[in-house]
Amino acid sequence: VPNKLGGVLALLLSILILAMIPILHMSKQQSMMFRP
Repeated sequence: VPNKLGGVLALLLSILILAMIPILHMSKQQSMMFRP
């Protein structure tokens, strides 16, 4: 595996993880709020 390709994949993975974290927090807060 070329080093450049590995760096691009790692960059995309980190961006995906950073993008998913707020979404997961929002869904957790919403589910907590909807509970009586």
